Amino acid sequence: MIYEGQNLTVSLLDNGFAELVFDAKGSVNKFDRQTISDL
Repeated sequence: MIYEGQNLTVSLLDNGFAELVFDAKGSVNKFDRQTISDL
């Protein structure tokens, strides 16, 4: 895992790509201020 925030995670895949996953804890996944600050 490269990064884990409150609303998203970034993992490095075997093929060299980075995978960005929106995964808000206890809420629906939405592009809000918290998600933007995680970026």
